[in-house]
This record gives sequence, structure tokens and C-alpha cells, in this order.
Amino acid sequence: GLQECQDSGGIASATGYSLLAGSSPSGGNTILYNGDRLQALSSGYFNIPRDDFAQRTISWGKFRIIQGSGSGSEFWFFNTHLPHNHNQAADPNTHSRIAKMLLDKRAQLGAGNSPTIVTGDCNPFASAGASEGSFEQNLAAGGINKVYQATGSTGGFAGLDKIFASRAHWSSSNAADVGTGSSDHPAIVVDLTL
Repeated sequence: GLQECQDSGGIASATGYSLLAGSSPSGGNTILYNGDRLQALSSGYFNIPRDDFAQRTISWGKFRIIQGSGSGSEFWFFNTHLPHNHNQAADPNTHSRIAKMLLDKRAQLGAGNSPTIVTGDCNPFASAGASEGSFEQNLAAGGINKVYQATGSTGGFAGLDKIFASRAHWSSSNAADVGTGSSDHPAIVVDLTL
């Protein structure tokens, strides 16, 4: 998942990945995938509370594995860039409510017990003092645990970018920061196996 991306098509072209159509209104929170290994089945997005910088969204896609390990299996992928704590997101409980929105959307899509991955720039500082818990805590309560958090070891900010996966379905390995390109955030990766 990409956040604040100004040229999703350019990144898709440079990496050889496919751009998931319909997963972002402005191209900012787009989802890229390996079209040789995955078949895109559906996609969409929904608005979450905005901050002073932008309208925020959660993008989603449903995929079928068509090649390699897990072939024939389907999974869901959600990608977001959580707001800073101002404008509609001023309340420190906003991120917990966004996690509940994501879990509700997952259930609405019929994916409540399906393999699920969530990625995002989580801006966890915006949850400081939240009485309803953080985005991460609320996802964990819904069965989706953090499997990696950016360390900043290759440059960029540490602790903001995270990958989550449904604990009943995925095992993880080889998680790492892998550079920044020209971003102030590291790209992060993890191998997930059903």
C-alpha cells in the first residue's frame, strides 16, 4: 500500500506491479499488487475523519492467489494514512474509531473471518491519551495484529508505518525497512504466508 503517493502509476511502472483500480479517489492511498501472482477481485475505498492536511481514506481490495503457495486462496487488503490530531480528527479517540470503522467495513464486505492484511502510515502520536485505545489496539481486539513497524534503520521516520495481519491466518517472516527512495518514510516489507 502507498500513502501520499503523487505518482502511483509511475511507481507501478517502475516496479512492474499492477495498480488496483478504484482503490483511491486521488491516487494517494493506492494499492499495488503482483499481477502474475494475484487476481484482483474487487476494490474500493471509504472516507475516514480528515485532518488539516487532507481528506483521509481507507482503500481496500480483495485478491485471489493464482500462482505459488496458497494458490486458490482469497484475502483482503486494507491500506490507510491515518490523520493527525486536528480538524475532524482532533479527538484522541479518532484512531480507535477508525479501527472500528475498518473492522465494520470488513464485516460488511463479508470478510469478517477472512485472511486480512492492513498497511498504513499510522501516525500513532495522534492517539496519545486515548481512552478507547489506539488503532493498533483496536485492530488487535478484532483479530488483526501488528507484524511489523518501521524502525528507521535505512532512514526515514521510525514507528509510523506499520503492517498488520489477521493472526488466525498469516505467519510472518523477513520483515524489514528497505530504504526510502526520496521519501521521509522508509518502505517496509514482510513475507506473509497463509
